[in-house]
Amino acid sequence: MPEVPLPADGRPPDVLACLAELLSGQRLSDGGNFFSLSAAEAAAILRRFQEEYPADFRLAGKEASSAWHEQQALRCEQDWNWLGAIFHLEILARSGPADATRQQRLKYARDQWQRLSKGAAAGIEPHRVIPSRPWNADERLVDLTDSYTVSIKDSLSVDNRRETLANLPCGVQRLGGVEFDIRGVVFPPRTEEVINASFSARPRSVPLGRKAVRVHFLHGRLAGSADDSFSGGYQVRYADGSVLSYPLGAGDLLPMHESGLWESLYPVATHRSAAFEECVLAWVGVNPEAEKRNDLVRLTRLTWRNPHPDKMIERIGFSSSEARNFFVVAITVE
Repeated sequence: MPEVPLPADGRPPDVLACLAELLSGQRLSDGGNFFSLSAAEAAAILRRFQEEYPADFRLAGKEASSAWHEQQALRCEQDWNWLGAIFHLEILARSGPADATRQQRLKYARDQWQRLSKGAAAGIEPHRVIPSRPWNADERLVDLTDSYTVSIKDSLSVDNRRETLANLPCGVQRLGGVEFDIRGVVFPPRTEEVINASFSARPRSVPLGRKAVRVHFLHGRLAGSADDSFSGGYQVRYADGSVLSYPLGAGDLLPMHESGLWESLYPVATHRSAAFEECVLAWVGVNPEAEKRNDLVRLTRLTWRNPHPDKMIERIGFSSSEARNFFVVAITVE
């Protein structure tokens, strides 16, 4: 194996440890547990670096420096490293012209840092604190905040913590040609639980309160389902009390994993249920479980055309034939 020369950093180990804490927003305790840094602790570390290593804070070139800080800010936002995002966005705010979008991002990052700190105080792990509604999400992107089961960075499997969507782009993202609000995952209740309850009592339904020509679903199905012919379904309740139910067939949901790398890459764009207008491969990614099996992770975008576009849709509900089988990531209407 060829040797690769790596740059050396001559700063003491304790200084490098502080730098790691500042960039990650977390501190490793003597017992091996991670704790979120408080805003005061982070500010103290930053002041120390500014005083002891002022050269690190000199701009080599304004344009190049701004591009680097913007790149790092975007990365931190995707990683939900809100302290890091604040750090880079504040530098950009001080060094560049007024930018309304950047100010919105900075305010959002500060709000999420406070949210994360409250979660840490309550003993909630950082990857389980789902961010609030993105500042740039419009009304077409349905707000699933009150319906989320887990965050996209949390485990989707009770038995396997490596099964996640952590690499899925988060926030407002365009996947499969449609914009979605991506932050968490909704696992519908078992079908029998839905059938035995009134629609209003179902825990996995979201209010809509608007007319729609089409509804786009970003969803997936865990591998190893015992029933490939029926994985779940959607229910649409109109304001006049009428309800339409749409079971999902195997062709409406590509499995999250497929045996073999090339099969997972193949963009299947067919569906079996006539009620749905289009089913396309929307996203392909990886997670530790997929890498172990030489697989990829897949999500599909399924589009339903409303047969009654002039009627107000009150709610959209979900059901599943198995616990933690079919899951919903996002919904967008048009």
